[in-house]
Amino acid sequence: MKRLTESQIGKLKQRLTEEKQQLDNHFEINGTTEETLTADSGGELSAYDNHPADIATETFERERDHAIDESFGQKLQEVKAALQRIDEGTYGVCEVCENLIPYERLEALPWTAYCIEHADTAVNGFGKTETETAVSYEMLPPVLPDDTDALRTLEDYGSSDSPVPGPREG
Repeated sequence: MKRLTESQIGKLKQRLTEEKQQLDNHFEINGTTEETLTADSGGELSAYDNHPADIATETFERERDHAIDESFGQKLQEVKAALQRIDEGTYGVCEVCENLIPYERLEALPWTAYCIEHADTAVNGFGKTETETAVSYEMLPPVLPDDTDALRTLEDYGSSDSPVPGPREG
């Protein structure tokens, strides 16, 4: 396997630079992670008059934003490290076995520091390997009940208009 050409390194460096700019832009627009975590997204002084579902929705959105920021932060670190390896002249060399990383792999993951054989040994900030991380983003179909007549099934439970069985207190 041959080393990367200057043209290939230039293309990959441009992609990494663009990726870094997009990630930096995300953090600039959304603020830092610490600000996002401590800010009250609703802007309310008290949660007293809010419905519990509203508070749960705000909590969910805050946690989702935090997870996105963590993921983007990890990716930003990997992109910066790849740009540093380009500057040092070690880009495209596996950090474990020191073999050359194929250009096709670098095109797919320009920030990687590992060949395909050692992708499983490289653990990111979330305790997952490159392979596990790639698999975790796989889209899966939703799990739906296998009920062809769901309306009739739900009618068995009644609705707010259905009579209440049993004696009423009054």
